[in-house]
Amino acid sequence: MCFNANRPGCLWIDTGPVWISDPAQRSALVGALADVVSAAAEQVRQAGGTLLPSGISWGGPSHRRLCEDGHSVEVADDLQREILSNLIRRYVPELVALSGRALFVAGRVNGRGSLRLAESKDQVSTRYIASASVRHLRRVEQALRRDDRVSGFAVMDVNPVGDTELAIPNVSVRCLDAQIFPSSAVAQAVVLQALAVRARMMERDGRRMPAVPQRMLDRNRSNAIARGMGGEFEREADDPRKAREQATVRRSAAESVSDLLDDLDAELRAMQIEPREILPLLSAPELAKLHPEYAQTENDLLAVWSRQQTFGVEQIAALLRDRATLADDQLTRHNRRVAPGSMGTLEAAWRTKLTARPRRSTPNGHRGQARPARQRRSDDEIIRELDQLTEQRDMDERLRALLAGRPPRNLAPALSRLGRSKEIRRVLRQPNATVLELSAPEELGDGVPDELGSRLSRNNRVCVRLDVAEAERKSAVDALMDLARRLPRGACAGLITNQTYARRSDRRASIEMIILGSTEGARS
Repeated sequence: MCFNANRPGCLWIDTGPVWISDPAQRSALVGALADVVSAAAEQVRQAGGTLLPSGISWGGPSHRRLCEDGHSVEVADDLQREILSNLIRRYVPELVALSGRALFVAGRVNGRGSLRLAESKDQVSTRYIASASVRHLRRVEQALRRDDRVSGFAVMDVNPVGDTELAIPNVSVRCLDAQIFPSSAVAQAVVLQALAVRARMMERDGRRMPAVPQRMLDRNRSNAIARGMGGEFEREADDPRKAREQATVRRSAAESVSDLLDDLDAELRAMQIEPREILPLLSAPELAKLHPEYAQTENDLLAVWSRQQTFGVEQIAALLRDRATLADDQLTRHNRRVAPGSMGTLEAAWRTKLTARPRRSTPNGHRGQARPARQRRSDDEIIRELDQLTEQRDMDERLRALLAGRPPRNLAPALSRLGRSKEIRRVLRQPNATVLELSAPEELGDGVPDELGSRLSRNNRVCVRLDVAEAERKSAVDALMDLARRLPRGACAGLITNQTYARRSDRRASIEMIILGSTEGARS
């Protein structure tokens, strides 16, 4: 638990860094939050006080507390920081509409938007950043102070610098209002994590986030703050024919939130999301039109509850002390009761969407099964670890940790995408005594060559280099990968070079593989 001197009377539950890409860990997180909140509410009651959620007024509008759910998302490098910051910036209006909390006073909800952001004097919309390098961020921050009279990144909805108190590089998000139920808070964290997965994929593919017009985003943000899911957003026309007629098209906030989740289905699938976990996020605009009592957000849920029964401050305080109620997804429970058939259909549609294997285009134009997204990203993640290091010993330790117990990996494509690829290869090849040069795949034989085994036992590492005619390139790669599968137990290997070069008379191919001995050998 933590407090903020600038927000007297507000209490935050800080989870610290948690991994939410696993279903069991997400479920455990919801349960842990329910445990802490219910225990804190009971202790406050025993001390003679009352613990209430954000946005609940007692005794009149002047007695209230408004706060946000702060999220920090880990990033691996500055490029990923830039992409993720701009990506979240693009969807701030949708996130505000999804999480906005209006004031609950005298047993009724006043509005559907975000009262906190409407009254905020210390929070502004996010600016686009062209680069996340320290020098560029410093210039952007100076421009914000000079031109917009903004004190810095910390007051923006999305802070590219992140929470400096965390030990990991991160991007922090402040545009989400504090939720009552842990399931809602974790579901919204899942959306941010899915956007982080998207940012990693964009970085891997060499793509960046284009600059969405600031004025359009500001108008959409203001609309979401004022009207929540009932608002209407502008967006740039996708159809070139429409773009000639009008620069933007309009779409309801609920439809925009629905479009966001549909667009993230591949990332949600990679995170092994169950349909029940994202049901609190599904705005389902068509269901909302068919069923007046359908709740798209916690604002709607409180409004329905207050119409159906006596529901005031005492009932809300009691709700926070009830661990079972907090641990359950109350938004989905209510919607299942209001529209059981429609919710069943919606859940079944998302189950199909989240279990269907994505398909990719093959060279012959036919559609084929895609490799799992996690498998595709792993090589880039391994190489990204090396990009932060300069010493061979550190690189070897990271490679052992990341490759141990796994099949040999072809890291050459991922390494080629880095600006430091030549430097990393040069470091990995040193010293020369560990480089074993061969001129033909046949020299590897069917076992482990004696010279290779000797160098591996002496140095606990070997760089095997094959220099062959271009026509033998594929057979050389296959031979090295087969060799890696025959290595002694505990050894690991990764291909770091697979490229061609020209000589006067012919074209050649150079293929290199790093082989590392076991951790026991490294320590000895």
